[in-house]
Amino acid sequence: VFGENETIVGYRNPVVSLEFAADSLLPSISFRYDSVVEDGATDVVGTIKRAAPADYVDEEELRQSLTSNSFVPLGEAMGHYSSVLLKKHDTDDGPHGNNSTREARYELRHIHAGPKAAQEVRAFLQRTQCLAIWFIEKASYIDLDDPNWSCVTVYEKRVDSDGVRYRLVGFTTLYRRAITALDEQALKELTPLADEVAARKDMVRLSIAQFIILPHFAARGHGSQLLRAVYKLARKDARVLDVVVEDPNDDFAAMRLKCDLAYLRDERCVEPLKDLKPPWGELQRKLKLAMPHLFVLADAVGSKAGQRGVKSGGEEEHFPTVAGVPVDLEWVYARSTGLGFTRGEIDDILNGITADDLDGVQSPQEGARRLLVAVYMAVVADLGEAEGLSDAQIDALLEQVDTETLLAAQAPRALALQVLPQIRKLKAQAIR
Repeated sequence: VFGENETIVGYRNPVVSLEFAADSLLPSISFRYDSVVEDGATDVVGTIKRAAPADYVDEEELRQSLTSNSFVPLGEAMGHYSSVLLKKHDTDDGPHGNNSTREARYELRHIHAGPKAAQEVRAFLQRTQCLAIWFIEKASYIDLDDPNWSCVTVYEKRVDSDGVRYRLVGFTTLYRRAITALDEQALKELTPLADEVAARKDMVRLSIAQFIILPHFAARGHGSQLLRAVYKLARKDARVLDVVVEDPNDDFAAMRLKCDLAYLRDERCVEPLKDLKPPWGELQRKLKLAMPHLFVLADAVGSKAGQRGVKSGGEEEHFPTVAGVPVDLEWVYARSTGLGFTRGEIDDILNGITADDLDGVQSPQEGARRLLVAVYMAVVADLGEAEGLSDAQIDALLEQVDTETLLAAQAPRALALQVLPQIRKLKAQAIR
């Protein structure tokens, strides 16, 4: 917001306060300082309003809005759950006072953008984007005129002596992306339901663009409830092929994996996923999960099939080659991006692969697994270098690493937790 260094200049003791109403997200900015100390001082309020536009009000108007009990969440009702479902009672240290009930109810709503959206809907959606700017690095506003955008919200509902009050728990923005301009082979690589997708011509992928649980409600199970609500939306619409996530961070990836393993159990899909030849098409049709993520889940439940993907023998001519060996590169990319790599960075690692590295590979899927080990080992080597290990110590570290355990890591933090104890051991040996 304030440049690369996020710096406000020209004031003595500057204090910026950005507040949002707990229910409607009505925003207010205040800026105070002791004095201006130099020319060219930052236009603080103007900069914020340009970077995060919304219908800001002054502090007094915000206070008045908080005294009203008239707010009702916007959008279509999608269901509800209680704090009992979360296996805990939320303590109420918010603005509701001490008379509110201990058990809270949480309501899910679905709000649609587009040119026909009411002004109050557009205003609220803009406020969610204003909030997202402060929680998501490089966040950008959704297009309020595009009907493919929508938002699912979670609200806490409590009853106290003054009536019903709502607080926003979190929200996610969704985009319905049409599946277009894909040739037959590209569709086959995307989904085992390629023939159905080609025949319908109206299929879409439901992309999760932003996903925020506010700090006061974090780590209580609300993220899983919100994600399951997205899956519920997808499953109600035959046009949705799958749910995909744009640039998930480590915390989201960990929450999603835990949520989706429970999702598999609830839908009785663990055993089918463990089969040597899982019914990939049926699983995707039922669960609405993208194939790379289904492979990750297959690995997580101990299935060997997760490494094989949707392709079978006899199709090796359709795979790209690395060092002359057909390899399922899309699986490598899908798993590696979970570690924060870009495709270009993965390609840089793969450029060092020789035919000897892939000697004895019997299938594109086996080749993909061996390449993924190379990517993970590159991360391990980088960790060792960052911790000050010598080249000889890094070589020793790579020999000690158990690749099966390593490949179970789905995020950088999990990988680091596995490797750091071995790095510390090597450093301690060097000291002795």
